[in-house]
Amino acid sequence: MRPVRALLSGFLLTLATTVAQAERPHFSVVTADGSALSDAQLKGRAVILWYDSSDSVHVNDEAKAELSRMLSTMSEATRPRLVAVGDVSGYDYWPARSFAKSELRKYEGIYRIPIYGDWTGAIRAAFALDPSHGNLLFISATGAVHFRRTGKVDQAGVKRVVELSRVP
Repeated sequence: MRPVRALLSGFLLTLATTVAQAERPHFSVVTADGSALSDAQLKGRAVILWYDSSDSVHVNDEAKAELSRMLSTMSEATRPRLVAVGDVSGYDYWPARSFAKSELRKYEGIYRIPIYGDWTGAIRAAFALDPSHGNLLFISATGAVHFRRTGKVDQAGVKRVVELSRVP
């Protein structure tokens, strides 16, 4: 009986660890104007996360435009939350912080969505992102990452994210 109990105990521990790893990591990001967004605000909602640095922000301009166009055809109630985050962790000191805020505002104007600053690198670390090449993630309402692409996102990648977005 003991070997079965030990086996079952090991299985449950593995299952609990797997479930915990599927949860959305804790984070908090802020726009240049002070609007905050945290993982708690996104709980229960699917998220499309773009993560870039100043070196990679334009790598996926075509994919960003196409994804925005496709998402605009979905109802707001079912559409995933589009979250754009810039890696500004290297600028979290005076006077560089004001320069980084200006850049975030500039890109908010270009993309017409809030751009959040990852001032501490917490999102980059939590999701193991590579800001030098740009990142696109689809995170389900349960917090599990179902799509991840680093670098240039092609048309097939955009379509896959849209397909995932339509799954209830």
